[in-house]
Amino acid sequence: MHRWTAHTWHGLYNLPTCQAFLQENLPREGLRLSFILHGIMALAALDAALLAPREDHALVRRYKRAALEYYTRASAEFRDVMKSAVVTRDTLYLLSMFGNIAGFFNLAISDDDNNGSGDGFAAKSAIDRVHDSFVMFLGSIHTAAMNWTWFFGGATSARLAVEEYYPRLEYMELIDVDTMAAIQRLSTVCRAIRLRPTGDPALDSDGQGPISYDVWSYRIAVGQTKYCFAEHVVGRIKGFMVNLPTRCVCGPEIADGLRTREPMAMFILLYWGVLLHGCAGDPWLWWAGTIGRDVVVETSEILARSPAFELEDVREGIAWARKQVGLEAMAQVAG
Repeated sequence: MHRWTAHTWHGLYNLPTCQAFLQENLPREGLRLSFILHGIMALAALDAALLAPREDHALVRRYKRAALEYYTRASAEFRDVMKSAVVTRDTLYLLSMFGNIAGFFNLAISDDDNNGSGDGFAAKSAIDRVHDSFVMFLGSIHTAAMNWTWFFGGATSARLAVEEYYPRLEYMELIDVDTMAAIQRLSTVCRAIRLRPTGDPALDSDGQGPISYDVWSYRIAVGQTKYCFAEHVVGRIKGFMVNLPTRCVCGPEIADGLRTREPMAMFILLYWGVLLHGCAGDPWLWWAGTIGRDVVVETSEILARSPAFELEDVREGIAWARKQVGLEAMAQVAG
């Protein structure tokens, strides 16, 4: 618990009003709700693992093993509560909060220090970790939607975020010219790439799936991803882009697109990887690690093998994203 109150809570901090809730209220609630307690312990152990000396593989594995054990226990307890307990004004925001805890855990956990030791770390790609994280963040917002009045009346900073930290489109003017040109490609590509056929004649055309832009969750995801770059420049909300799925309030299309490696979902995620990479330099955001760079590597390689790579804007977007995270150009990789 000391690890949580001294350091781990930093990673979930967004606004100044978050501190009291994360550092004091949440641990206190853990004393009465075991899924919160074990969720906190899981993140604290994972925090310790990620910041432990890389060469001390035994220590890293020990912390990660503890993190997985705590998380498995917390998840089981959370499911039991959702199945058997009556959700109340006092528990709704905490049930929603667990979705955020699970989202950060799935984003940050990896098997990169397993070294074939057989400790049971599931090998997952960065994209799969992001997919699992998105599902958890979406679960958080769906829980909150059970009763918005109760949720906004909880101890979190959610109400303040909505009332005072709403999107300000004038911030888009602060983005530098090169970045603005790069993120505009999200919009042009969204209007060019078709999704897989849905089987719905109202959406499909000539045996092809709908244009990405015509699917609401994709259109919103593009707009929100572009806006994340503005918030990154302003810096008023720490880790703003992490809760992208909840800000989009997107349907299942984006999550399914990540799972199936849908080219448009991969192109959006490519830019999200750049944003995540920007978090890695912030000492508070301990969970960032190399996930942003890893996402750019994986998405660019998938896109390079897809028909979408024929689009100049896709190729230019890949080149820009790889440069932002310190990777060589695709042509050099292919060669």
